[in-house]
Parts: sequence; structure tokens; C-alpha cells
Amino acid sequence: MTDSHGVPLADYYHCQPDNLLYVRWHGHLTGDTVVETFRQTLYWQRRLAPRQLLLDRSRTTGVWEEALPWIQFEWLPESVALRLEQVHCVLVGNPLDEHCCQEFVGIVERRLPVHLFHSSHQALARLCRPMAQPMA
Repeated sequence: MTDSHGVPLADYYHCQPDNLLYVRWHGHLTGDTVVETFRQTLYWQRRLAPRQLLLDRSRTTGVWEEALPWIQFEWLPESVALRLEQVHCVLVGNPLDEHCCQEFVGIVERRLPVHLFHSSHQALARLCRPMAQPMA
């Protein structure tokens, strides 16, 4: 997935045996790019019906604050309706992003369990068996 300038926003991988959709974000995030990426994530959730979602922002800058209302009132209710059971997040490690991450976790935790990881390697080793299939 790319933004309007052709810059990649996210890659999607399906770890089918683990019922996990892995979203690896890229670049500098804005409210608009976060909403667009979550819309695309919903597309894959509708098609694949994963029970777990891994959001890996370890390769990003920017914050999600402007997108939090959309996440709370659009993405989260639909994700619950699609029977998503858990959300996993890879932390960015940027102190400026910590507040926004805490807000995101607080919003999601009202409806779904959230698990935090310090690296994508740690998350994938725990959540996904080898051979995740890349999505178009």
C-alpha cells in the first residue's frame, strides 16, 4: 500500500496457521495516512477474518493522535464485529510517541486485549510460525 506520492505506508502479511494479520507500517505517519492504512487493514480483516492483529510501527515516525477518534468509532467497532480477538503492537521506542500509544492502547483495551512488544522479531517469534504469506 502506498500514499498519494507512491511512498509505501504498510505491508500486509497473513500468518494463516496462527490466524494473524501482520501490518508492517513505513514512513512518516499523519492522521490521514493512519486512517487510510486502517481502512486497508479492514479490507484484509473482512477477507481473511483473522482473530489476531499485529501492528508493527517500529519503522515509522509521526503520531496517530488525529486518527484516534476514527480508530475508536469506525475501525474498532467493525473489528469487534468481524470477531477480532486480540491486538498486538510493536512499540516505536520514541518518547514523543509514547503518549499517543498509551491513548491508542486505552481505546482498544476497552473492547479487546492488547499486547505490547519491543521489537518485531520478538512479536513474530511469539505469534507467528514461519512462512507468513505476503499480501498484495
